[in-house]
Amino acid sequence: MTNRYDRRDILKGAGAICATNLLWVASNTAPQQNLQVADRDVEVQLSPVSPHTFRLSVLPIEGGQPQPLKSNGSLVQASWGAPLAKFKGGENERVVKSGQLNIKLSRSPLRAMVENAKGEVVQHVTIDSESGAVSFLLGNSALLALGEGGPQFDRRGSTDAMRSGVPIPWLIGTAGWALYFHQPFGTFDFTGNEGKFLAKDPGSALPLDIFVVASQEPKELMAEYATLTGHPEAPRNQRLRWFRAPRSKRTAQCAGRADLPQIFGAALSPAAVFV
Repeated sequence: MTNRYDRRDILKGAGAICATNLLWVASNTAPQQNLQVADRDVEVQLSPVSPHTFRLSVLPIEGGQPQPLKSNGSLVQASWGAPLAKFKGGENERVVKSGQLNIKLSRSPLRAMVENAKGEVVQHVTIDSESGAVSFLLGNSALLALGEGGPQFDRRGSTDAMRSGVPIPWLIGTAGWALYFHQPFGTFDFTGNEGKFLAKDPGSALPLDIFVVASQEPKELMAEYATLTGHPEAPRNQRLRWFRAPRSKRTAQCAGRADLPQIFGAALSPAAVFV
């Protein structure tokens, strides 16, 4: 028996199909929620510094605009150029090329995966959307980091509250990467398979500003650090003349002197003159 449909049945069926298609389009083209970290809308910016280094910034959005970073005096300059990419939730992922590096930005979790020119994963930096905590690969090789105090030849397995005399948030993975945590000031935990960074104050998790370096050459890693923070100040001529003097004479001159920082510069430890 052949089914027969009248005009009304055909129109009802066509209407149902159109409605279904409209719902499918709406559900697939609906705008995604804004990218959030620590309960604040943010924009992720990726900026080039050199062929080996890029800057990863997570900036809070206020009044519809990302808030600029404020200088804390640790960098030689405020900017190395306009961002290559801005990422605030309109897409799930994006691949950006910066110098010799390829960076894959993803939304969930919020992560920057870094590959070198050979396609090898060098590092990935993951940002917790709730706390703003940062995790990163430690790998299977030694970790050098953080200035004076604590384990000096491999920081893995330790924690650091950054309370030493000269805390420096600069990490070097001897596998061929480095990280400089410009902002905020925080603590480090290297006891797990991944390293973790957490802001000292939960309310200061943003803005987050990290420089990521990738190179197999140690001298290039340290050269990139100098690019970011500057070279040491050259000693004055009178300081060099003093260092050339015989050790016995220097020892006699230093005995009972309380003004060594004024003579040799405030950044020079009096103990250093005996090295």
